[in-house]
Amino acid sequence: MRVRNLQIAVVSIAIALGWSISSTGASEPHSLAITFIGWTNNLGASAEAQAKFDKVNGPRINLPIGDWAILAITNHGSQFLRFDSIVAEYELSEGRWIEVKPKQWPGLHGGAWMPGTGSISYLLCPREVPRTAQWRVRYLCDVDRHPERSPLDKMRFEVVAPAMMLTPVLPPADSNTSSALQPSK
Repeated sequence: MRVRNLQIAVVSIAIALGWSISSTGASEPHSLAITFIGWTNNLGASAEAQAKFDKVNGPRINLPIGDWAILAITNHGSQFLRFDSIVAEYELSEGRWIEVKPKQWPGLHGGAWMPGTGSISYLLCPREVPRTAQWRVRYLCDVDRHPERSPLDKMRFEVVAPAMMLTPVLPPADSNTSSALQPSK
């Protein structure tokens, strides 16, 4: 009887360890999905519409002018997530990736990303990335244990299970909408 109980315990531990390792797989440590939709270079309203908005709501922060990737971001997991871009990378013709730390770049950020939700987001192609190169963003993703707290509350950003992740490869910024929607190699 004791041998059988020991065998059952060993098998149970092995199954639990296997599940634990597979559920934290390196290919997708967090269930945040980012999909490229297309490009835009016009995030603002017309000057007339902007003036009306500013009159009612006060002046807004002007968004940088440039090429913006349109992304669909979804959290298909069961925990709140947060993420912040670290660096941008672009690909040389021989397949090597060059890292750049852009200046004056809004990057890609999100906090209190609710489970089972998604949204359209915009990502500015940094000036340091050649317009003819494919590029991607390396970002840090983590569980957001305190989504109810203010972003200014230092306790909100408790480190839980941070993972470095990559956006999908984004097509060159000089590509038109029809080629931008084609899958990359």
